[in-house]
Amino acid sequence: MIRIALVVPHKDFIPNAATILEQHNKMYAASDSEQYVMEEVIVNSRNSDDVHIKADIVLTRGLLAEILAKLSADIPVVEISVPTADILRTIRSCIQLYDPAQIGIIAAGNMLAGISGLSDLCEAPIKTYVLSPNWNNEALVDQAVSEGCDVIIGGVNTCRYAEMIHIPNMIIQTSREAFWNALTT
Repeated sequence: MIRIALVVPHKDFIPNAATILEQHNKMYAASDSEQYVMEEVIVNSRNSDDVHIKADIVLTRGLLAEILAKLSADIPVVEISVPTADILRTIRSCIQLYDPAQIGIIAAGNMLAGISGLSDLCEAPIKTYVLSPNWNNEALVDQAVSEGCDVIIGGVNTCRYAEMIHIPNMIIQTSREAFWNALTT
């Protein structure tokens, strides 16, 4: 049995993660002798210094992937990639809902890699801001707003802060496909 720690910023962050894992186990049952079990582990800016994970593999995305890769030398960290399509879906929803003049996307560098060229595909200009492992999301939201961004796209902590200061925001969701791909890695 292989124990997976799904490290996320809040409970049920990845919709239907348990169901997707169950489907994955069924699909690969004939070719893989291992059974995978998963436990959700909540890690955010308030508890990231006091993380104790008991698992064979850590599955996570974004800034948490960067932080945990440095912290857990004994446990492999598998990054749930955030495909450009997931970010495009969020941008499209953002444009439909808010009709922004400029969008600020705040995320870890591993999430922003494919979106620098998206600006010409979108109806609103996009500016990107890279999070650092010291949880600088609040400073980046403030910077983005001061640079004319009227909507923020990012992760849970970034959007929570944007909400606190009354800035429209949207969380970049993890698609079923991205989660499935991380499971098969």
